[in-house]
Amino acid sequence: MESHTLPFSPQPAQKAKSQWYQSLKFRLTLVILSLFVLLASSAIYTLWLYGKPLLEEENYKLNNQIGNNIVASLGQQILQTEVIAADIAKLGQIFSSDSKALHRIIPNLLNYEGLRDVIAGGGIWPEPYTFDSTAERKSYFWGRDESGKLIFYDDYNDPASPGYHHEEWYVPAKYLNGANAYWSKSYIDPYSQQPMVTCTIPMYKNGQFMGVATVDLMLEGLTDLLRHKTASQRGYAFITDRNNKFIAFPDPDMVKTRRNNNGDTSQTISQNTSQNPSQTTASNSTNSESTQSIEGQTFADALNAEELGNIWTSFTPIANALESYDLNRRKHSAHNTTDTSALAAALVQESYQIKSKEASTIAYYLSAMATDFPLSNEFRLSIPTDLFLKEPATVSIYTMPETHWKIVTVFPLQETTYSALEFTKNITLFILASIIIFVVIAFLMLRETLFKRLTNMSTSLEQAFQTEDLSLRLDDRRQDEIGILAHWFNERTMQLEDALNSVKSSHYRLEEENDKQKEMTRLLRDSLATQHAILDSANLGIITTNASGLIRSSSAGTLKLLGYKQEELAGLFFPGPLIDDHQMEARALELSELYQHNIKPDIETFTYSPLQGKNEEKEWHCTRKDGRQLESSISVSCIRDDNRKMVGFLFVISDITQRKIAESKILKAQREAEKSNTAKSRFLASMSHELRTPMNSIIGFTTRLEKTLEGKINERQMDALHSIGRSSSHLLSLINDLLDISKIEAGKLRISPTEFDLKTLISELFEETHTLIGSPNIAYNYELPSSAKIVLTADRTQIKQIIYNLVSNAFKATETGSVLLKVDELDNDIVITVKDTGSGITPESMKKLFQKFSQFDTYVDEKASTGLGLYLTANLIKLHNGHISVDSAPGMGTTFIVTIPKKFKPINDAMEIDLV
Repeated sequence: MESHTLPFSPQPAQKAKSQWYQSLKFRLTLVILSLFVLLASSAIYTLWLYGKPLLEEENYKLNNQIGNNIVASLGQQILQTEVIAADIAKLGQIFSSDSKALHRIIPNLLNYEGLRDVIAGGGIWPEPYTFDSTAERKSYFWGRDESGKLIFYDDYNDPASPGYHHEEWYVPAKYLNGANAYWSKSYIDPYSQQPMVTCTIPMYKNGQFMGVATVDLMLEGLTDLLRHKTASQRGYAFITDRNNKFIAFPDPDMVKTRRNNNGDTSQTISQNTSQNPSQTTASNSTNSESTQSIEGQTFADALNAEELGNIWTSFTPIANALESYDLNRRKHSAHNTTDTSALAAALVQESYQIKSKEASTIAYYLSAMATDFPLSNEFRLSIPTDLFLKEPATVSIYTMPETHWKIVTVFPLQETTYSALEFTKNITLFILASIIIFVVIAFLMLRETLFKRLTNMSTSLEQAFQTEDLSLRLDDRRQDEIGILAHWFNERTMQLEDALNSVKSSHYRLEEENDKQKEMTRLLRDSLATQHAILDSANLGIITTNASGLIRSSSAGTLKLLGYKQEELAGLFFPGPLIDDHQMEARALELSELYQHNIKPDIETFTYSPLQGKNEEKEWHCTRKDGRQLESSISVSCIRDDNRKMVGFLFVISDITQRKIAESKILKAQREAEKSNTAKSRFLASMSHELRTPMNSIIGFTTRLEKTLEGKINERQMDALHSIGRSSSHLLSLINDLLDISKIEAGKLRISPTEFDLKTLISELFEETHTLIGSPNIAYNYELPSSAKIVLTADRTQIKQIIYNLVSNAFKATETGSVLLKVDELDNDIVITVKDTGSGITPESMKKLFQKFSQFDTYVDEKASTGLGLYLTANLIKLHNGHISVDSAPGMGTTFIVTIPKKFKPINDAMEIDLV
């Protein structure tokens, strides 16, 4: 029995192998690891570059709050003292001639509840001869004795004394208006050894200065107040007066000294900076007593910052900062320096206690109060080593506007930055751990859902190939993409089995006809050989003419192609009988229209025929000698002499019948490809629906978490939830774009036109798109017509999407400049213009501007764009019977102009428009 072999029996094949780095498992793992590195780097970079400085700034704000609390607490006592002094001044103005009333009321004011422990005394000090025309000095002063009781003192009216109206606390008050108070420099009370200061209020009657009212304030309790305010932080605070003399200090003994009548400090403080502060203070006390006994002309006083810096070098940076702080404020003062100099000279002349330097300081502050010159609130610096803390510290200086004191807070720099550093480290570790867990989970899920299943499928297919087993069935129980692929593989395998059985059944019948087929094959081969010989021997029809179109010669191929001999064509004007008059008339009309529109065709004109030109090729129906029509292509070239002058034309006639047949086949293939593309778009639409469901879930759960956890988690965690919500919404928007594009490419997109006010939509959109501004250097505005409403009948959602896409692209393309959204109303159309001053678009990019997935560096950065926005926008505009145009140049910005009819009339309430 004769054996038979299937003509398509499978041949042995080598096993398909790939390198490890080509595998899908390796590539996806690499993508996950790259994503991990990117996320980790971005999070750490942002946290350390922006988060840590913000935390440090918050700690600085906490220190600043302590300083402001000290200022507020002192300000309350200062204000109350000024009120009491002002009340005493009013009494002096009213009862200037009634001493009994003054003796009865002033002590009650000085015993004000809440300030009794800090008010040391006070009273009224008239200008000479104002209260009593016969008495130069007529003061009313009460001071507290050792038991705290107010006692009236008349010592200041002694004619032998220099006179109170020449005192430092009296003279400057003459140059104050009635609304302000003057605070004297600080001093040590010679009896109680307590630091004190005097608040002075001028008295006026009928515009004439008539003296002052004073309140003496004890400052002994300020050190305890500062210690209490700074107890929450490991730091301290101190206070200096306008001359930077210490009012309150952590160790009061360190700043006590004695001065002689010239204001110089006596040698009562040890200059040995190697001693500690407590040792130095003890030495000062001893030296003070000895100096007093020797000189006998010294008085108790406090050091100023410069003097303490000369003793303790670690305090020098703070002393310099206080001095620089004063100089800087005076440098930026708005009042006239000539006026202050004159005022300082007057103060020195009128008061024996005010020296030149002190007078300049007082004159500055008096002028500052007169002109409402603003004083700075805080001045901050860092020092390498603090006198008390013995470590780097942050120093802040605050000003008391009423007294011109300076409150100085000192806190360890480490306390300020350590908590921020530790918090940043912990958050960094948490982020890294979270990302690592995410990567591991993602890899495990991919391995279970993708890698393992693909490996099993590959193994099964390899075994089936080696054993030629056509009964193999893959696992298609899961309804995902791989399951669907396995299902259709199984369906195809069953088709192949059926086809194989059919082939086997007809195999023997085909062999019986084999001999006949062989004979037919031989005949067909001979016929094909003959046809090839004919085609090989076929020549093109080549004809040359002179410049007037008179045929000079024709090739032998002309006879084979058209049936004409050379002598039959010689002497005729081309094209002669080859092309009929109707075609020539159509060609002439075409050229005429080109010239009418000022479009010069790429040809050189001669008079005999419109079939002319330079390197031009056109298809014609040629008429053979026997009358048959021939599909041909005629190319025209100019013949030139050595001087480049045109002397004739060369016409090449070729048979394009086979090409037409091929084009028909190509057209058919193109239609098949379009069907495949439609199937692809439907698949993409299906996938977009599958992705939208989980994305909506993510957005919903995120919104619920934001509402549930509001106030329960910190701001950074809440920002993370907001970021998840925004990113999910952005991804859902991209998925919706893909869905719309898939509908467009499938040929149908559903729209629902309604009547709405375009002005309202623009206002909403303007507020929503403010969040898209990526740079503070962009000015964003919109312009609307003056009419009350702009009624538009269209799909409101799609119109909003059109404008949103154009505005979004404008912000992406613009780093500095402006973005303008403008609406103009015509009779039947609405014109929407989006103009930016961004990078612009090159002519090369303009050609593919509205193509799908088009990205160009010169307009929108490819990292910030999917390349779908303008493609989708153009199609949505086309749906509404509108059109879009663009005007742009590199570096000159871009303007998009959209024109849409005001009324879109659908067949029913919701309709589908076919875009194919």
